This record gives sequence, C-alpha cells and structure tokens, in this order.
Amino acid sequence: MGLIEATTIWEGPLGESELVLEAISEDVSAKTQLYRRMAARIPPDAILASNTSYLDVFSLAPPEILDRFFMAHFYAPPHLIPLVEVVPGPKTPSHVTQRLLELLRGWGQRPVLMEKFIPGYIVNRLQRAMAREIFHLLDEGYATPEQIDEAVKASLGIRIPVVGVVQRYDFTGLDLALKFLGNPSIHLVNEDRIPTSLMEKVSSGELGVKTGKGFYDYGQQPTREILLERDRRLLALRRFLERLQS
Repeated sequence: MGLIEATTIWEGPLGESELVLEAISEDVSAKTQLYRRMAARIPPDAILASNTSYLDVFSLAPPEILDRFFMAHFYAPPHLIPLVEVVPGPKTPSHVTQRLLELLRGWGQRPVLMEKFIPGYIVNRLQRAMAREIFHLLDEGYATPEQIDEAVKASLGIRIPVVGVVQRYDFTGLDLALKFLGNPSIHLVNEDRIPTSLMEKVSSGELGVKTGKGFYDYGQQPTREILLERDRRLLALRRFLERLQS
C-alpha cells in the first residue's frame, strides 16, 4: 500500500509515468475527452492503455498517441487473476508492444497478445456464451445453482488449467469432436434472453455478496470476510498452478 499514491491533480506522478492505464466508465464522450487531455500531458515515450471491456477506443484517441496506445484488459481481482488481454493500436510498432508485455510480466501478470480486437475479448465472450446455458438450466429447472457449480468444479475446474478449452479437443480426437459438435440432440441457446431467475433475484434485492444473499446465502458474514476467504483460495490456487505449469 505504501507504493500507491492517490491524486486528482494532473501534475506530479503522471508526468513521470512509463505506463498510464485508463479505467474510467464505458462512456464514449468521457473517454474521448480524457485521451485528448492525456495526449498533451503524458511523457512522449509513455505507453497509454485502456482497460475498456467492449469499446473500440482506437477510434476515440487522437492520432498523435496511436503509436503507443493499447487495450489492456485486466480481470478482477487483478492482483490475483493474472490475465491481461492485450490489443495493440493500428499504428503501434512491435517493439512498443514488446515493452508493454515485458512490463506486465514484470508485475506477475500473464498478458495474452490478441491478433485483433473484438468486443469482450476472449474470456468475456466465452463467459457470455456459458451464461446463456447456465441461466437456461436454472430457469427451466434442470439443476440448482449448487448442482451446476459442483459439476463444473469437479470437471472443467480441474481440466481447464491443464488443457484449456482448445487443446482438450486434441485429446478428445478431432474426428470425434467434429461428430460430437454435430449432435442434433443438444439444442443450445443461441440468443441472449433476460434470465427469469436473475430478474427475480434482482427484483427481490438479493444482489449477491454485497447484500449477503444472491444465488447463495452468505448469512450475516461481513462482506470483507467473504472477499478475504475468496482471495485466500484464489491465491492458493494461483500459487499451485504456477508451480504446476513451471
């Protein structure tokens, strides 16, 4: 905490920065104004990166910073989840990209350099597709939240850290994978719908950890304690996986 300095003044630390990370709200006007101000204030060799989730911010930035402008999408909580999805700007040279990747790796993050931008990047798009099926299973009464989580933790939760979601097809056999994916008996949800189970929870004020109850009941536990327990488990798992993958 002693390394963190908070300020609302543009002078000072910003003028000495090697990397400036923008993480304001997903508002086109606000981001456009901020990039214009940053273009005139950050050092000429400083890297500017946006943590945007879905906006094409390259179209919002002034031309003079496009050669050192990136999307760098962190995942929460970023001090425990190491992924940063990185997309270079259309005019960003490769040596500047390598400098950003080295900075991120030096912090203990695991940057993934994408070939080009798509809203949601990699993981959010996968999670969005999963959400369709999760809420379909809940809304139609096929399984409870606890049953879904238990099934995932006892299968995908173990396999994914070892073989990911693409390499696992190699282990299945690509011929079998092609056959399975053409199975007509599995009708997946192919459109976004407003989940009934989710609407009911929100309408009743059961918003998850921050209200003490969501799909799970957290009783009278303080929010801080719930988050600390999650963080302890995430940190233990991250350290184990780093040893496993080294």
